[in-house]
Amino acid sequence: MPVENGAFSVAKLVLLGLFADLQLGLFGPFLAWILPTFLLIPVVNFFVAFRFVPRTARLPATQRPTIGQVAGMMGWDYLATIAMMIGLGVAPILVLQLGGASAAAGYSIAWAITYSIYLVARSFGSR
Repeated sequence: MPVENGAFSVAKLVLLGLFADLQLGLFGPFLAWILPTFLLIPVVNFFVAFRFVPRTARLPATQRPTIGQVAGMMGWDYLATIAMMIGLGVAPILVLQLGGASAAAGYSIAWAITYSIYLVARSFGSR
């Protein structure tokens, strides 16, 4: 994962520099972000399909999770992720809708700062 993320970041920076010279306007950053994605997807899928999945298939059947175990864990995780996204994403929209643009401007600054702190704390808790 670190290799993939590093390659993606370097590719975006290189393409952003190249596209800045081409004067593509707003399409430059968009293309610099999208093109590496289309290049890395086949590479990552190749490694997953032919390198990592065969390793798991060689494990004894007692060590492999069943489909029911995976579905049970992923189902609850999916619901929790949806709830978290709704909880974090609805508040700025509600402030904009109920308070107007000036209230949303002040709220957005505070929200961006606190959400950044949340993301730092969350990244410490993940592997």
